[in-house]
Amino acid sequence: MEKIDLRVVKTKENITHSFLELLEKKSIEKITVKELCEKARISRNTFYQHYQYKVMHHISLWNKV
Repeated sequence: MEKIDLRVVKTKENITHSFLELLEKKSIEKITVKELCEKARISRNTFYQHYQYKVMHHISLWNKV
């Protein structure tokens, strides 16, 4: 059985929450990775460890719905 790393889960939840907050204020095209990282209080490197592109995060959100 594969062990779940809670740090990864919390980081992805944090990124998602921050992304959704920004999405309430502006369109996805205007949200920058830098802005998202600042809001989520993570480094750009951390973001790119989980998502290759900003759009990949957006797609992963829609796949959950």
